[in-house]
Amino acid sequence: MMGHDGVTELKDTHAFSGMGGGVCNSSNGDEYNILTNNCSSIREGLQNVFSGIQFVPCDETQIKELNGSKHSETKSGTCIEFPDGSEIFSLGFQKNPINHTHPTGGFISEIYIDINGSKNPNTWGRDVFWLVIANNGTVYGTGSQPGAELHGLPVYWRTTTDAFFKCNTEADVVGMGCAGRVLEEDAMNY
Repeated sequence: MMGHDGVTELKDTHAFSGMGGGVCNSSNGDEYNILTNNCSSIREGLQNVFSGIQFVPCDETQIKELNGSKHSETKSGTCIEFPDGSEIFSLGFQKNPINHTHPTGGFISEIYIDINGSKNPNTWGRDVFWLVIANNGTVYGTGSQPGAELHGLPVYWRTTTDAFFKCNTEADVVGMGCAGRVLEEDAMNY
């Protein structure tokens, strides 16, 4: 989008600057829907850059935690489906970056990506990963050291004590920080 619009920050693209209310998600905290009116510029921006994408209902209720249990914090909404079957579920796009003092200009979106869509295993750390998009266009894996710094949260997979963001085979591990581990180790070593 930045290259398409000739800008150096996502917040300056037509997709982000055209957001009416500043946040692209629904007003209902239980649903995230890119089809709301607030999101029209984001939808158009994505459609201009990615050919063949579709907006489809998400079935996040099928996601499992790395430890095998059903994930309790699933949301419903709309996914962005790519021609290869992968899906992105956005937790919202921000017109104004959060943690804007970070060298990247802060983060502007958090997304889940399911690399094989509705196909199994639909498990955090196996085919579902949480990513953070910085205002400068860089994408970080949640659980990575740079992603933790961008988030401003202690969620680095190696040092976190939060079971949500750990990425190993312990019984209580959810696996939401596994994107950071996979990027760091260039493999699924768990």
